[in-house]
Amino acid sequence: MKKILKKIITMSLFKTFYFNFRYFGLKGLFVLPVLIGKKCELRKLGGKIIMKDFSTAAVQIAMNDMGNFPKSNTVASFQNSGTIIFEGRSHLGVGTRISNGGELIIGDAVTISADCSLICAKMIKIGKKCNISWGTQILDTDFHKIYDSNTKELLNPDKPVIIGEHCWISRGSLILKGVCLANDIIVAANSVITKSQEQSNTVIAMGGGKILKENVEWEM
Repeated sequence: MKKILKKIITMSLFKTFYFNFRYFGLKGLFVLPVLIGKKCELRKLGGKIIMKDFSTAAVQIAMNDMGNFPKSNTVASFQNSGTIIFEGRSHLGVGTRISNGGELIIGDAVTISADCSLICAKMIKIGKKCNISWGTQILDTDFHKIYDSNTKELLNPDKPVIIGEHCWISRGSLILKGVCLANDIIVAANSVITKSQEQSNTVIAMGGGKILKENVEWEM
């Protein structure tokens, strides 16, 4: 009962109703598969959202509390002009910023902590049971285009980011375009990952994705 009351207090009824009606019509109003927190700016509700688990509160945006980021001054934002696929139940924490113009896929049982950014222009896929720690940024684009001055060839096209199942992206990390991570990888705190890693059960870190340790497991 206490958990239900806490969600009601944290949730914005107007934003939740509006969001669910916009994407799912009257059925969305009755079921409310997505809950929106009070400190979430709904900037652009375009594109479409696909829910594999169409049950009440399957996805919660800017709802879960975290002591390091008080909800009183941490504002999340949501804008979509592409396709977002939620493959199950997931939590997107306070201050999380979603900007999607491509295809964003979030797996079942994914937890995205506070103050994270998912910037998707082409494709970002996060596998099931991943934990994305606070302050992490995942981008599949450089935002600004760079051309060869002679041939006018585009030198920095957008590239998909694929994160395997049960990965732990530690706080303050930056995952850049073109990166594919295997299952059960731990990314050390404050790492900048620019290269793919195909070896599972490893700890990778810092510039690129150097392996620090092999044969590791982790749990919440």
